[in-house]
Amino acid sequence: MAFLVLLFTFAAGLLIAQETLPDTAVSVRNDGVDTVITYSADAIDFDILTRSTVLEGNARIEYKDMVLTAERISLNWDEQTMIATSRMDTLYTDSTMAVVDTVIEVGKPHFKQGSEEFTGDEIAYNLKSKIGRVKGGRTVYQDGSYYGEQFKRLSDDVLSVRHGEFTTCELDTPHYHFGADILKIEVGERVVAKPVYLYFADVPVLALPYGVFPIQKGRTSGFITPVFGESAANGRFLRNIGYYWAMSDYMDILGTFDYYEEKGMLGGAGFRYAKRYRINGNVDYDFDLQRSGNARTRRWQVAANHTQTIDQTTRFGLSGSYVSDASYRRDIGSVNDQLNQSVRSNATLSKSWMNSPWSASVNASFTQNIERKTWSANAPAVRFTHKQGRLFPARKAPRGVRFASAPKETVEPWYRVFTWTYSASYSNDFNYPKFPVEIGLRPDSTDLDRYTTIYGTDSSIVRQRDGLGHQGGLSATARLLRYLNLNPSLDWQHVWTRKTVRYVPDGDTFSRADEEGFFTRTTFDIGASASTKLYGMARHPFGIRAQFRHVMTPTVSFRYRPDFADEAWGYFESAKLDNGRELRYDRFRAADQSGVVGGTPEGLSQAMSFSLGNLFQMKHGDAEAGTEKKFDLLSANFSTGVDFKRDSLKWNDLSSSFRTSLPGRLVGPIEGVGLDLSTVHSLYQHSNSRKIDEFFWERDDAKWYAPIELLSASGSVDFSIGAERFGDLFSFRTAPMQEAPIDTMNTESDLPLNASRALEDRGPDLPPLPEAQSEDMRTFFDMPIRMRFNLRHAVNYLTQSKTSTLGSNFDAQLTPRWSATVNYYFDLERKLPQNAGVTITRDLHCWEASLNWSPLGYSPGYYLRIGLKSPQLRDVKIERNNGGNLRGY
Repeated sequence: MAFLVLLFTFAAGLLIAQETLPDTAVSVRNDGVDTVITYSADAIDFDILTRSTVLEGNARIEYKDMVLTAERISLNWDEQTMIATSRMDTLYTDSTMAVVDTVIEVGKPHFKQGSEEFTGDEIAYNLKSKIGRVKGGRTVYQDGSYYGEQFKRLSDDVLSVRHGEFTTCELDTPHYHFGADILKIEVGERVVAKPVYLYFADVPVLALPYGVFPIQKGRTSGFITPVFGESAANGRFLRNIGYYWAMSDYMDILGTFDYYEEKGMLGGAGFRYAKRYRINGNVDYDFDLQRSGNARTRRWQVAANHTQTIDQTTRFGLSGSYVSDASYRRDIGSVNDQLNQSVRSNATLSKSWMNSPWSASVNASFTQNIERKTWSANAPAVRFTHKQGRLFPARKAPRGVRFASAPKETVEPWYRVFTWTYSASYSNDFNYPKFPVEIGLRPDSTDLDRYTTIYGTDSSIVRQRDGLGHQGGLSATARLLRYLNLNPSLDWQHVWTRKTVRYVPDGDTFSRADEEGFFTRTTFDIGASASTKLYGMARHPFGIRAQFRHVMTPTVSFRYRPDFADEAWGYFESAKLDNGRELRYDRFRAADQSGVVGGTPEGLSQAMSFSLGNLFQMKHGDAEAGTEKKFDLLSANFSTGVDFKRDSLKWNDLSSSFRTSLPGRLVGPIEGVGLDLSTVHSLYQHSNSRKIDEFFWERDDAKWYAPIELLSASGSVDFSIGAERFGDLFSFRTAPMQEAPIDTMNTESDLPLNASRALEDRGPDLPPLPEAQSEDMRTFFDMPIRMRFNLRHAVNYLTQSKTSTLGSNFDAQLTPRWSATVNYYFDLERKLPQNAGVTITRDLHCWEASLNWSPLGYSPGYYLRIGLKSPQLRDVKIERNNGGNLRGY
């Protein structure tokens, strides 16, 4: 009896098992197994003499982070190995078990360790060396699966596969796969294969001597997979031939080029760098070495951006671009590049101070028009700003006194509402317009207000202008009588400049004799505005179960500005010829000053403006039940103004705008309806498209219902039409299938997606719907569809011009695998199409085909692509295109 106990204890020291519940054991450290093993099986056999164990039936072993399951697992404790296999079983055609119908595989081995999983015909694993082998194995990584005749684990992170395959198609017989005689998988890094074959089904279509495929998450260095295609304009091509170098966590370089059989080569390189919260930027270089006939072009462009945070209060930014010639952007650039023929460079240093309202910035910029060869520069532009602060701030806690606090004010004094702002700006501008400078003016012999400019002969002169401007303002926000918001304000500007305009009589012309020195100018204006809100409520009007609210916001503002053209200010001067012809001009004319100085405002102004905002809102539902909904029904805004000091035409035009948006379905399938209307009315009459100082209602044929003249109007309507079934738009339904009556009391029955509608359709009082009989019609009428429309119409009654456009967008899921999108824009006034585009997509399971066709518009053409869906294999594709610029579609 004692011998049996010792024998059982020895066996348990190697491995303890039971048939119904998993158990654990700790093996002897001399054997190399240094942690707990958990196992279970339907049946377990021990062989003490050979030191082996066999688990059969739902066998499972857990060791550290490794889990192995199979129908049968055998363990050899001397060699410290595990071998997992499956078992073949049979299915019979009848209960007598006389004839075998099917042979099936039961308990296929499955291995999992960390994020790695393998399934194979046979799995072997060494507990000590942690090296494994899988025959006929399959594993999944990201969105693809690997299969091989034999997987062998060489180390924790390296796998070797013989006669391996890779595919992202999940079918048992995949539509495509990559095959290789030898695969080396560096987990989380890359897959090295040689040679590589691409199969469609079982047909090889492409072969490469070797391939390296990155599987590392994030950035990784490597060659870029090129794209092969053909273009009608450029012939066959290879695109994106290049290399990506992840230099470090903070910078990388990408260099690629495209080769076109008919044109030659173009490409570029980009360098990026970034460190969070500190610095980021990029440098991009593009070149064009294509040929046209026997001539070869050499064109290029470079662009750079740099942003740096020097410290918490100091930042520096730099951006710039340059191009060798204008034809580069015209032939190769994007649509925006082709429309914008200017290159710009800019550098800005900004600084603020902790616990201070002051900030400063220094800027230098350069802009060049590459078509006209003109340029302008600003070097430097300096600005100091004091943000808005109280004119009479509250007292602060005394400095240097520990635990001191500011005195509290029970009631804030009335003068606390006044605030002020200030800024000072200096600008030094350079301009090279390639145009001679003005040297004088010649009066027109018939029109006393018209002059002809006289120019010099030198067009290479660079203009230089500089000036310093001080801007400030005082304002307040006060509430009167609880409901009226009052906002008085004062704005002023004081400028310094070193040059002013001066004209002197010279025979029958006025010659330029500008003055240089130190000159100043001060301008200001003062005003106030008052506004309030008025509310109106209506609860359940006319029996409607909803609440309505009307919010009116009237605003009145007044602004006063002196006439700075008056001689008392000294900003305007006059020059008189011998014949009595007099020229009155602004000494600080805007065309001859920097942007900081600008021109002098002229004319006495006492302007008052009026505006009225209206907002109609609706609310329905129960707030406590969570069904309450609020939305805006209509907004209507009106504005006009009057200047009491104008000699004539004192009143401004009346502008009106209306906007309504109706959520949800309006009528049938029409939903999301939005309406916009804008109008401009004049209070005055017009003659030859010019205003005359007579009110419109003073005409002889004036109508009481039209006291003002409509100058222009524009309106737009946008809405969408959608349905889960196209047949629902026309009351079509598919032919019914044979089905049992719906039991409304059975909650477990399989009801249609819209059960309430199905019940309604079966009602005896509803007329029968037309049915689509053929299978093609069933598919057609069952497709989801959505259409969006926008109609815009604008009229200018003064110039008698009209614009009217119709825009539409059509999206449809033609079949479960076919989808289509159509965009169309039509000029209703000229009856000409402006733009059109069609996109058709076909889901090919693991592949996808798409056709983009633009028969009209800025760049007509087509682009056909058939490629893999997998993000990591997006470059495996076939392309065809026609149209566009040198880069194709």
